[in-house]
Amino acid sequence: MQKIFELESLVRELGNKDTYFLEFLNSKSIISGIIRLRPGENDDQEPHQLDELYYVVEGDGYIEINQENHPIKKGDIIFIPATVHHKFLKNKNILTVLYVFTTKSSK
Repeated sequence: MQKIFELESLVRELGNKDTYFLEFLNSKSIISGIIRLRPGENDDQEPHQLDELYYVVEGDGYIEINQENHPIKKGDIIFIPATVHHKFLKNKNILTVLYVFTTKSSK
């Protein structure tokens, strides 16, 4: 199955929901979605059981990883190993982030 996703359509769809993230792909091997935080909006995610990759599509702010803040900006790619505590915070503008999980362990 092939599928092409348009970011603007996904952001519009997310805007109609009462949440800050939208999962748009869930296949046998990949889960992907977008996070869109308004200025000052809280990211309340919990650690995941799988490794995760983020790509900052728009905006800047910080990602807290194990209680340490790291600055992030458009174009940054962030790898978070499974079970590591993390969340986005302190964004002064809209922050849009693409996330990708693999559903299978590489081991």
